[in-house]
Amino acid sequence: MKTAFKYLKIYGLIASVWLFCATYGYGQRDGAVYTDKHIAQLSDEELINLNLGWQLGLGFGVYFPGSEAAAYYDGTRNNNLRNRIINYSYNYNDIKEYFNHDFELETENLPQDMGYEPALNMHFFAQYFFNQNNGIVLDFSFARLKALDLFALTIDDPSNTTSEPTLEFGTIWGLEERVNINIGYMRFFGAPNRTKLFWEIGLNINDSKSKENKVEIGPFTYDIRDFQSTQYQMKEGGLGAGFFITQGVLFNINKDFALQLAGSYSMKRIALQEADEPLSQNWTLVMRIVYKNLFGNIPAETRPLP
Repeated sequence: MKTAFKYLKIYGLIASVWLFCATYGYGQRDGAVYTDKHIAQLSDEELINLNLGWQLGLGFGVYFPGSEAAAYYDGTRNNNLRNRIINYSYNYNDIKEYFNHDFELETENLPQDMGYEPALNMHFFAQYFFNQNNGIVLDFSFARLKALDLFALTIDDPSNTTSEPTLEFGTIWGLEERVNINIGYMRFFGAPNRTKLFWEIGLNINDSKSKENKVEIGPFTYDIRDFQSTQYQMKEGGLGAGFFITQGVLFNINKDFALQLAGSYSMKRIALQEADEPLSQNWTLVMRIVYKNLFGNIPAETRPLP
């Protein structure tokens, strides 16, 4: 699954470059500014396809976080699994009694490539058109993330006469809240039409907050977060930054509403990462519902020239 997703990201990048190259020349055809005089000459159909001024909307999508920051929850860092179940005698004795044998936690039995599950996210966004094809966009999105994996305990079982160790598996997970804010340039392609291609590019600012890091071993569940963080309710996470690029299709429904279907790629630093780790690569698929006529930019109907 992770290998397939890796190739999906590569193909997505290739498709992004191709879409930009294929549509750039086409996009030069219409960047006109529509004045009141121009608008008065448009038909009802042309009004539906018009983009002017400020627009607001809501979006719903699926967020595919990069696995780079998920290692924060794998039990080897500040939230240390060994400290909580091996070095903490009360927990150690409970687990030993449950298995009826002594046990060890080997480093190689901890998660080696922990990742996030895809998550639903919600978008609030605004866009402003300088003319028909050029503008700026501000997209705010929120998602609750879950990183999940397995680890193994080596059981000291005297009845095991094979060369293979006796292993018992536990579950380790982390819960996180992440906010992404994309601020950038927006480019649509071609003359006013019911359907138009577009892309966006710009700055990503993100805020990540770890909410939970726990393990489950048999009937026991343990919080493995750092004692100091939990005692003083210290925030685990913070601000990060990077860039994003979005490609999509606009469908003009009527003069007030439009629908955008888009895919977005971002490369950014997540505050939960170590300083020497690579930037996190993330993908989002989103459907946006756009209200185009925020300040009465588009008249209710065509009107004759004065």
